[in-house]
Amino acid sequence: MPEHESLIPRLFSLLANGGVLAVQVPYTKHLPIYSEIIKMIQPPKWSAYFEKPPAYPRHFALNHYYDILCDVTKDICLWQTDYIHIMTSHSDMVEWYKGTGLRPFLDILPDDHLKQEFSLEYLHHLSKAYPIEKDGKVLLPFTRIFFLAYNKL
Repeated sequence: MPEHESLIPRLFSLLANGGVLAVQVPYTKHLPIYSEIIKMIQPPKWSAYFEKPPAYPRHFALNHYYDILCDVTKDICLWQTDYIHIMTSHSDMVEWYKGTGLRPFLDILPDDHLKQEFSLEYLHHLSKAYPIEKDGKVLLPFTRIFFLAYNKL
């Protein structure tokens, strides 16, 4: 969801006394699953399609959310967790990410051939960034930020 700076205070204002705003947001900017896409769109092969990369509003660190929340309450809990998704292959990783972070990039490309080519190149990048484990699977850490904001008037 975009515009966290205005959305979070607006949601908090809807809380009853004693209410809690509980939020979880992905934080992938520092992870290869996202940073490899950014590397890919830099060379001329793809840069013409991505002169303006898609907006990805969930790339805010903990302090960003704290700064928003401290204006509406002093009772805040804030933490970050890495979930480890056990993927059967790098291809499965690409398919999984097509439903979220990869989708805005694929949507910019004008035809299915380019989308497939981009996905295959992305697969190659991920294969270098994430090692295959002893049992043939791939571990995909996925960071999420959580916060609780309490309305105690």
